[in-house]
Amino acid sequence: MTETPSPQDPVDVLPDEEGEPISRDMLIEAYGLSSPPTDAWANHGDQGNTALHGGKWIIYDPEDNSWEIVHTEHVQDIFVDIDAFAYDDPGEQYIRSGSVNFNDIVTEDGKWTDEAEKYREDLNLSHRTPVGAVVDNDLTNFVVYFATYDNQHTGTAGQHIPDEMDLHEPGVVIREDYDSVLKYMGVTPADNSL
Repeated sequence: MTETPSPQDPVDVLPDEEGEPISRDMLIEAYGLSSPPTDAWANHGDQGNTALHGGKWIIYDPEDNSWEIVHTEHVQDIFVDIDAFAYDDPGEQYIRSGSVNFNDIVTEDGKWTDEAEKYREDLNLSHRTPVGAVVDNDLTNFVVYFATYDNQHTGTAGQHIPDEMDLHEPGVVIREDYDSVLKYMGVTPADNSL
């Protein structure tokens, strides 16, 4: 009796023929095989100078099929006419956080939810279906931008994070450096993500 090998790649658990039904559960399993960020936070924001140009941090929890997102922006990008902040101080960040569940973006029958489809159309993204995003290893990126899309701070990652020092409006966190800001948020960056 020949033993069936364990699936190693997202396509291993998806239907072979185009048009065969795909469920959200199949996509969850396939996504789990695409090496999502589960042990450390991946940065889908600026890679050159995250502290001054913004970080979009994400981590996936396979237990409840959801992502946590922390979006950092330098305070000068938000409050351009406030002199209280130094443009070149990486420890001065405006932070929002939130979470996205697979159910928020993919229907039971493996299609984008209405909200996810609207976002996809607004940004003219290439992945017409969730299966395309999973197979192309782009679902994590989709989730990051889905959560942080509305630049007016009302999106899925729209919870303003208060600084326990409570010196500024919610969302403004002041620390000695960017690493300290991430530590405050519980973000452990993956290697080569800063």
